[in-house]
Amino acid sequence: MSGVSAIKNHQQESAIVNDIHTLLGGQACENIQQKIKKLSLINLYSIYQNLSKIERKQLLEYLPSTPKLDLIRLTAESDPVIELINTEQLLVVQENSTVGMVKSKRLNQQYVDNSNPIVVVNEFNQYLGIIELHHLIACPDDTLASEIVAESNKLHVSETQRNAANIIANSGTHFAVLVDNQNSVVGLLSLTDIIKNKAQQETQTDNRPYLQIPVLSHVRQRIFWILALAAVGLLSGIIIQSYDDAITALIILAFYMPMVADTGGNAGSQAATVIIRSIALGELKLKNWFAILYKEIRIALFIGLGLACVSFLKITFLSYGIDLPEGLTLTVIAFAIALAIFIQVLSATLIGASLPLIVKWFKQDPAVVASPAITTVVDVTGLLIYFYITSSFLLY
Repeated sequence: MSGVSAIKNHQQESAIVNDIHTLLGGQACENIQQKIKKLSLINLYSIYQNLSKIERKQLLEYLPSTPKLDLIRLTAESDPVIELINTEQLLVVQENSTVGMVKSKRLNQQYVDNSNPIVVVNEFNQYLGIIELHHLIACPDDTLASEIVAESNKLHVSETQRNAANIIANSGTHFAVLVDNQNSVVGLLSLTDIIKNKAQQETQTDNRPYLQIPVLSHVRQRIFWILALAAVGLLSGIIIQSYDDAITALIILAFYMPMVADTGGNAGSQAATVIIRSIALGELKLKNWFAILYKEIRIALFIGLGLACVSFLKITFLSYGIDLPEGLTLTVIAFAIALAIFIQVLSATLIGASLPLIVKWFKQDPAVVASPAITTVVDVTGLLIYFYITSSFLLY
């Protein structure tokens, strides 16, 4: 059970919260103060999260130094592991317990997962280590727990979930014991719980089958992006209008404008589709962004070069009969358009590969946002690239 949900009885929680508000309201009561001081760190953190800044500050004044420091450290992190802490699957024994006593306690606590460790503490509930199952089985019943205790992962309850996952995974175990500032055992953290929580965070969109999602839900999910991107799309008209002189002087630029736009859109959509599919299959994570972009650049170089060569040959050999300004040849025009297409493919591919990652970072659905965004952004950037390069080469 998670730390935040560790208070099972909601009536009990309400009573504790009322006591705290009574205390913070100036009605000091020794009994209430003692009750608050006896709260477990898990329960205290759960309640502390729901207090205002002023109430938090007041509450800290009534707490001993250890829970006070723990709460300060916990609130400094956005995703502390205490939110995933498990207290029900934890078997804790004293260091002076015998193996026979540990075995008996383990049998009596039926809910304890056999794969979880047996945690050993001293008389002050401070963490000493764990007893591994093979030692428990092999040792005589009169052996003391302190004689077979072994070191294992130990993390403070304020450790971030990301760091905790790395530490546990690199240690070769599936768990870590969580402690407070006094090294007192608070609970157990499972690598499986971290992975499940991360998966839930990454799947915040409606996961019902497509046909079961209401039409209006689809509309709410999509319409904002379509309207926003439609507004951005107006830039395309502004760009074309600003290069009106170039189009008038070189009619051939207008002939190849759709080809440049389509080529960029296709390149961007291809890259985005591959990235979105890989994210959905769990093959790619946000931390892979540098490797993704580096690979897509290399892919785009080959594709862009191939398309530029085809465009150059097509314009050079199949565009006779078009009126050209004095001093310009089809070869020069073909080179300028081919260069624009090459750069457009590079930029469109990078945009197509980047947008799904950016959208995912903002915890949105790449399939809904990335595709229309790519179409709009690639069109705008493509026109800028096309007209800037061709006009710079041919008219100046």
